[in-house]
Amino acid sequence: ILPSPSSATTPPVAASVAKAAGPGHPATVSAPVAPPADVAASTPATADAAVQPPSAQKLPPDVLVQVNDHVLKLAAAGQEVDILLGQARGSASPQEMEQRRRQAFKAVIEQFVANTLLGEEADRLGIVLTPEDETNAMANLQAMLPPGVTAEQAIRQSPLGEARFRSEMLSAAKIKKLLRT
Repeated sequence: ILPSPSSATTPPVAASVAKAAGPGHPATVSAPVAPPADVAASTPATADAAVQPPSAQKLPPDVLVQVNDHVLKLAAAGQEVDILLGQARGSASPQEMEQRRRQAFKAVIEQFVANTLLGEEADRLGIVLTPEDETNAMANLQAMLPPGVTAEQAIRQSPLGEARFRSEMLSAAKIKKLLRT
């Protein structure tokens, strides 16, 4: 399984929300009216991030969570979960797989919220990636791969697709740059 380019750089959600939203920069995080308790618990709530039901936001039924103008659709989250659980299939009981699936959904939601808020903050601050930053992102990816597999090969073979993998890798690099400032 290929490493997720953003998983290594994403801090816990509560810290992400607090740093990205910050005082005076409230974020709106919306979730479905009655999500499973374990999914609802993964949607962060802080003084600066208000969790609102879709009745206030009128979210479509296929939207799992919305952060400001960005949405995570149930189908996209399901694809992420399937990728995360791909190698575990058959090695766990049905009950264990269901528990892992719930945990994976929570992780996908938390990562989406954190990355969205941090990406918006980086944009607000005018943080841009230099060619050196992009080269470093590729080098970091290469360091995570087994011998004989190049970063370009990993990107081309990613279950996310080449464009999305590159986009996520560069977004993670931008967030990392934000967190260093």
